[in-house]
Amino acid sequence: MRKLGFAAVAKSKRDKAYRRDYPEKVEAGRILNDAVHSGKIKRSVFCEGCGLPKKVQGYHEDYDKPLGVEWLCKLCHKAEHKSHRGPSMKQKLSDRQVEAYKLCSGDFEGLPTADAAVLMNITPQAVNRLLRRAEVACPQLFPLLTKQEVDVKALLAIGWSKQEIADQLQVCLSRVRQIIVAINDKQGTVRLPPVKIVRYQSFMDSQIKERF
Repeated sequence: MRKLGFAAVAKSKRDKAYRRDYPEKVEAGRILNDAVHSGKIKRSVFCEGCGLPKKVQGYHEDYDKPLGVEWLCKLCHKAEHKSHRGPSMKQKLSDRQVEAYKLCSGDFEGLPTADAAVLMNITPQAVNRLLRRAEVACPQLFPLLTKQEVDVKALLAIGWSKQEIADQLQVCLSRVRQIIVAINDKQGTVRLPPVKIVRYQSFMDSQIKERF
């Protein structure tokens, strides 16, 4: 029989203690997982707290209703428990603020303010006011990226070169560089590779002669 390591033993003890101290949570989680696996309940692909496409967990407001859950990402789920069931991000924003955010955010529609205003039947200034209020309530959702900025950020994250991204998006290489700079200005999450400066050395002369 395989001997468990110290970390595994410690985790096993924590799990046993959790099941002993919170049997109603464990049972509610078991019933929910069974319902998801059987197809009775479909797990959301969006967090109902922040509205972003993330891996979600079932948050129980009432453990006596195991199938009545709110699908939250790990961050929002933790915030709910920490605030003792305080208002979620979704509850902090009005329906119109959520609508404006989803229309203008590059994670969703990525529309210009003017186009979002037409769809919402309001003025562009009103859309901007809704977004400013949403930013005050949920600053972690901002600043907004355009659809193209979201695409470039995602492709860089999986290791694509700038030239490959330019070919994929059918734009010039300088445009990709401009987009990366714009993302840096907004979120500071993408960095251009450092430029290597080569200084002249005398040994380079022989290499040049051999090359040509």
